[in-house]
Amino acid sequence: SSAASDVYKRQGQWIAALPSAERQQKLLALGAEGVLGGATGDPVTIATPQHCGTAAGEFFTRVPNGEIAADQRSDDALSACWQTAPLAGPLDLLGRASLQADIAIDQPQGNLIARLCDVHPDGTSTLIARGVLNLSQRESQSDPKPMVPGQSEPITLTLDEAAYRIPAGHRLRLAISTAYFPMVLPGPAAVVATLSTGQLTLPLGDGSREIDIPEPTDPDPLPHYPQLEVGGDRRWVEQDFNTGMVLSLIHISEPTRPRLI
Repeated sequence: SSAASDVYKRQGQWIAALPSAERQQKLLALGAEGVLGGATGDPVTIATPQHCGTAAGEFFTRVPNGEIAADQRSDDALSACWQTAPLAGPLDLLGRASLQADIAIDQPQGNLIARLCDVHPDGTSTLIARGVLNLSQRESQSDPKPMVPGQSEPITLTLDEAAYRIPAGHRLRLAISTAYFPMVLPGPAAVVATLSTGQLTLPLGDGSREIDIPEPTDPDPLPHYPQLEVGGDRRWVEQDFNTGMVLSLIHISEPTRPRLI
């Protein structure tokens, strides 16, 4: 949608941030009926279809096309979601959000993926940040331990760094899934997770001040090379409603290169 594409053209500003220890945090419980910041409800079952993640884009992007994360509504629909009411004023996020939760899964191995999204008044869902936790590494990356199926354990999932302003009238959404293909390869078996309690910790940008950064004297410092042939790529998703199969397709065409015969 136009709202999703506009995110690449938004004006921003440089800020002098407070040290992490001096920044304020906002705590939001994963409440009943999908309310982010509401009263705790009953445990939530999360059983994500394996094709959740087709709107992820690339982790590192080269060009602002299909490599950028798309409208997240398709992935949100396949995830367990909590969201706030429309914000009365802008909310500035600066740093790494984290999810603290009590989680049980029905398999020894599994992944948990959390995404923060900016939900526009028209329903467009823009990715702010995401994080992935291999549940076997919930305590240590160097000493992984399988989960005990059915046994709930406390976990902390830390999301990527973000500096983002959510405008007034928008909502903040937290989406949690157990699959995120093709960015995250699936485990040995599909996982059903049970979340009994959860809390989202948000790092706030309050107290940061705007600063001026001078424009570079040379706005185009990189060398230019002749382009002999135009390359390109295409990314699309196909779903067979007869079989339920979903294909996530990436085609990259490289310029023709001379070959020795």
